[in-house]
Amino acid sequence: MSYVGNKQVSEVSMQNGADVVDEKIKEALVIKNERIIKAVIEKSKRVCPDSVALVGIYGSFATGDIYDKSDLDLFIE
Repeated sequence: MSYVGNKQVSEVSMQNGADVVDEKIKEALVIKNERIIKAVIEKSKRVCPDSVALVGIYGSFATGDIYDKSDLDLFIE
């Protein structure tokens, strides 16, 4: 069994010789990352209102190529 945070999800499968996150793990990671993005936006509004023009994502989360070890890459301007 694999874990995303404290949530237990099913194992990683193999496809085309590369580890690919199965749909349950991918879904859990997407939900977790969306919460992080929302928290960053809300905190920036509280801590430094009118200072943040853009919060963008890039990397594997932006392209949908999410793996069990994927991180969340944010660009904040």
